[in-house]
Amino acid sequence: EKVLRRNAKEIADADRISVVGSGIVGVELAADILDKYPDKKVKILSITGTLLTELPEKCHEYAYDWFSRRGVEFDLNTTLSLREIKEDPNSLVMLAIGNEFDNSAFASLLGLEGETPPPRSPLAVDDNMNVVKKNDDGRTSKTYKRVFAVGDVMLHPKSMVKTAYMADLDGDFVARKIKSLICEQPGAVLGYPSEMTGLPTAPPLVSCVSLGKSDGLIIFNDWVVPGFLASIVKWSIMESKIAQMKGNGLSDLGWRFIEWLSFALNKIDKTRKHVVSGQHGEEAAPAGAPRR
Repeated sequence: EKVLRRNAKEIADADRISVVGSGIVGVELAADILDKYPDKKVKILSITGTLLTELPEKCHEYAYDWFSRRGVEFDLNTTLSLREIKEDPNSLVMLAIGNEFDNSAFASLLGLEGETPPPRSPLAVDDNMNVVKKNDDGRTSKTYKRVFAVGDVMLHPKSMVKTAYMADLDGDFVARKIKSLICEQPGAVLGYPSEMTGLPTAPPLVSCVSLGKSDGLIIFNDWVVPGFLASIVKWSIMESKIAQMKGNGLSDLGWRFIEWLSFALNKIDKTRKHVVSGQHGEEAAPAGAPRR
């Protein structure tokens, strides 16, 4: 709480603010600052060339237009180092990048110091979210069957987009794995993500990005709904998730239904894409070629 209050005061006192990172966290942070302080000079810096790179293209364009209308300065594909950015005396620098955490104590516990992963990068995991130790050639040399990592601290081999929805699924999966180990039934839980979604492929891309209090983006796979509705959905997500964590049975039931619905819609969406892809393949086939 003290850190949050200090950060809030620093933002309130600053005339210029540089947000480092153009992912979901960076975009929401910059948008919240502008929503509360519309006259402040805000700059977004990123090594990537777009905003919300991990999300569908429509999100890039909508967010860029939203910030451009508010006079935000961009330094995308920046060549500046983090040290150079931090040394700017005329701007308050806010970091919104996911790998700025210290896992050195955890790495030391596992005997990973000086090896992959380095102390300030995500921990590598396998399909079951078990932390793994890798050789210089990238091959796994050891798997820690009773050590798991989820969220920003892990690097999954399927390179899935890190969203709050994904972190929730990851945590649920690991809880099931731990329960199976306690009950001495290690084979009771399927691999990830099949255990959660019923599909061997990655879970659906589900996210809700807020752009201030009254705008945002709802994302489901490659479907994007921009506008005011996103702000209502975002508020509902936060309130219901907090209630679920406090043990509210109705909220827990609601979230379980939403997860089930997202998996079902994902199956329908993937089937639709498969059918459309097959139709395009037939249309592109040369005359006389056998049809599938």
